[in-house]
Amino acid sequence: DERVQTCVARLVERVTLERPEEPFEWLDTWLEEEARLEEEEAERAAPTLEQSVEELDLASMTTDELASFAMDVFLRFDADQNGVLDVWEFKEVLKSTALNFNKEEIREIMAESDADGNGII
Repeated sequence: DERVQTCVARLVERVTLERPEEPFEWLDTWLEEEARLEEEEAERAAPTLEQSVEELDLASMTTDELASFAMDVFLRFDADQNGVLDVWEFKEVLKSTALNFNKEEIREIMAESDADGNGII
């Protein structure tokens, strides 16, 4: 990945030129700062689910647009990034204020979605 190569090249250059006497302490600080900056960028770039829903008219979406939106929602709520939603992750989707489900609707949807009871949606 070009981004990784660029990052590593910058890191090596800065460590060898700026801090040859204490590379490990400097490296820890630098890595923490890079991670913080990356998190900030990701937060700015990705709209919340609520913002996404406000901008869309779900009723008029094509099948492809709806599938893309559903995948975006899935990826946002697959907290452990294992490729499936467990019942807790799925419940968070349903509890999202953007979807406006009440507690009874959430219970019904959960029961229908995990019919075999394996805990995976």
